[in-house]
Amino acid sequence: MKNVLIAILMIMGLSSYGEEINFQKFTTLEDALALSKKEKKPILIDTWASWCGWCTFMDENIFSDSEVATYFNANFIALKLNADGNNSGDFMSEYEISGLPALLILDENGAVLSRSDGAITEITDFIEFGKVAYYKLNPETSPWYKKEQEFEAGNRDYLFLQEYAVSLLDGDVAYEKVSAVNYLYWENTPSKSLKDSTNFLMFYIFVNEFSNPLTDAFVADKTELIAIVGESLYYEKGIAIIQANIDEATVTDNKEQYENILSFTERVFLNQEIVDYDELMGTIKEIWKER
Repeated sequence: MKNVLIAILMIMGLSSYGEEINFQKFTTLEDALALSKKEKKPILIDTWASWCGWCTFMDENIFSDSEVATYFNANFIALKLNADGNNSGDFMSEYEISGLPALLILDENGAVLSRSDGAITEITDFIEFGKVAYYKLNPETSPWYKKEQEFEAGNRDYLFLQEYAVSLLDGDVAYEKVSAVNYLYWENTPSKSLKDSTNFLMFYIFVNEFSNPLTDAFVADKTELIAIVGESLYYEKGIAIIQANIDEATVTDNKEQYENILSFTERVFLNQEIVDYDELMGTIKEIWKER
């Protein structure tokens, strides 16, 4: 039985790490762009160095994952550029690379589609990094393309709008567009109650303003909402609201908004055991003090 278990684990390991991204050696940017034009694929460039620990981490844990390899090998030209090599200077200067690893996805003209100045440590995040770039070049392949056609044709069903709004989060879509779809959702949903699971999801993802009456409902219906969505999700959203507002308040030096944060924090987080209330309040006051 022990040998069978070991064999299963080995098979699982091979299925996860049996492939890797097929990186080619970077020569010049001109060569890379010519290859992109020829193969009609965007270019993933991994700028690395032998002394870079996070570069090694990505080689061993991200680039060698089979899901990552399957997606990037099918849709991208992958090149590795040694930052200490003789041919790295012009590229690093042109794209203002100052730290490693630097990950860039370029189109056939050298325009940046996606960029990460630093390691991407999660497989799902790295695949998303690639998809954002790919969808820019091939919008018809995106998960929101068909929904966008329906939206432009006039579909305003609230459940459709919920799906469309969430799908837009997967791409590099203007905030104004996502906000407009979110607004239309609340205009068309038959109920504005956060006790409705679809409404709560939309509130959870898109709403952080104290001026929004939904935020008042979030506080007023605390006990009932916790019974429906659970303590963790409820308080997680509470922290997100605090974070969004403290960031804005400190930038704009808005004392009224700061006072609203304190009031919100007290109403939501006093007398609960998920988050240390005193520590949370202390952190908020310290951030405001150091603005």
